[in-house]
Amino acid sequence: MNPTIILPPKPQSPNLVFLRDTGTFLFSRVAVSVTTLLNIIVFTRLFSPKDYGNYTMVTAGVALLAIITVCWICNSTLRFFPIYELSNQLDRFYRTVLQLTFTTTAATVFLSLLFLFLYPLINQNTIPKELYSLMVAGLALFILISFSQVLLNILRARRVISWYTFFNSSHNVAGFILGLLLVVGLGMGVNGLIWGSFLGIAATFVWLWKLAINHSIFQSTNTDISLMWKFARYGIPTGMISFQSWILSFADRYLLGLFRGSHEVGIYSASYLLSEQSIFAIISLFSVTSIPIAFNLWEREGKQATKNFMADLARYYLLIGVPAIVGLSALAKPIAKVFVAPEYWEGYRIMPIVALGAFLVGTSNLYAESFTFHKRTDLLMWCYLCSGILNIGLNLWWISRYGYMAAAVATLASHFCLLVLTAWLSRNFFIWNFPFSSLGKVITSAVPMGLAVYKLSTHLTPFPALNLAIAIPAGILIYAATLFFLGEFRPGEKKWLGKLVWREAL
Repeated sequence: MNPTIILPPKPQSPNLVFLRDTGTFLFSRVAVSVTTLLNIIVFTRLFSPKDYGNYTMVTAGVALLAIITVCWICNSTLRFFPIYELSNQLDRFYRTVLQLTFTTTAATVFLSLLFLFLYPLINQNTIPKELYSLMVAGLALFILISFSQVLLNILRARRVISWYTFFNSSHNVAGFILGLLLVVGLGMGVNGLIWGSFLGIAATFVWLWKLAINHSIFQSTNTDISLMWKFARYGIPTGMISFQSWILSFADRYLLGLFRGSHEVGIYSASYLLSEQSIFAIISLFSVTSIPIAFNLWEREGKQATKNFMADLARYYLLIGVPAIVGLSALAKPIAKVFVAPEYWEGYRIMPIVALGAFLVGTSNLYAESFTFHKRTDLLMWCYLCSGILNIGLNLWWISRYGYMAAAVATLASHFCLLVLTAWLSRNFFIWNFPFSSLGKVITSAVPMGLAVYKLSTHLTPFPALNLAIAIPAGILIYAATLFFLGEFRPGEKKWLGKLVWREAL
């Protein structure tokens, strides 16, 4: 009797894996984006721009603490997981990751409590009472965010995208619902938003822990000291990068608050969030699914396979990102009228500027992978540092005179600086072919789409919401039809689109 020969499974195309994982994660992004829109619609009507501005500054501070504390651990987890998986040392890997998380979070909490206790004693009149209570609630939220982000990135590293999607979306949806109940039902004011987010994460935290760390790590006392040093060497520069990225995205709020007051912060933040979330939803779709795939390709299949994947990834990003910018710019005013209260409407003017800046960040991220492949995140850190310094300098120069419009332009300029620096320096390590041909076809297709949606949104009916409901689908059809006519879609993509349209029609 002949022995049965079991052949190894045929490796899947990284592009197909990326598209499949992106499709899975798409649900989460839709849920997060819809929740963000509901947050803006509801809470800009419940709170004044001043209160909303205070809430924005506290949540930005929570994000900063999480970046300083655990972002470098999250980035290192993604980078080193494939190596420890191949060597069958995941027990030690998990234990080391969690020990680092406990240590850094405890240190941040201690220093934050010390600040909250001592600062009012030194400067009793500098922090308003309502803002101080928000900061206390924000510290509790920070603790849960720190651990949940590490656990979520373990799921990302393992490419358990379905569960990552579930927890990521449930945290946002539950946080919004519980926050609304606390604000409306218990009259907790802006504090209810913070505690709602806290409860939204807490509700599923134990479940997330068990799925991310799918066995007991406490049975072993082995801690990999060498891995801690690897995490530090690789992760601390990436943590600095994330900190500088925070400066690019959030420092303008604090400078606006300093020079122009919380009222202007609220107007700026609402329109900024509307615009940024639209583009960053696309960026996160690509980063969440593509980074683990790219690292696996680099470690397992080498440079050429990774080059091909990055070129295709850039093409997909252009296909989706460019029309998003054009459409958002054309529809900025009706979007603001539909989604925010009248006292926030004037902020629509910054939306095209913010959208373009966010798109430039996503393009920079594509080039930034060249540094991470070669573990030269120190150079990437300098790119972000230069851009952050430019951002703060321009904001200090312009904000006191020109207000939130200056903040938007300064952020755009710093994002352009970041793109130039990362694209230029990355060529010393890893060169992949940027799809300029696709870029030309995408721009050619996006222009008529933008003109059409602008006309439809402003001249069709007197009702902005109805105009948007008609203009957006029409714009998508015009863009897709023009791309098809220009021959941008590949044969496999045409077949996939045909199946998708047929399935939706049925």
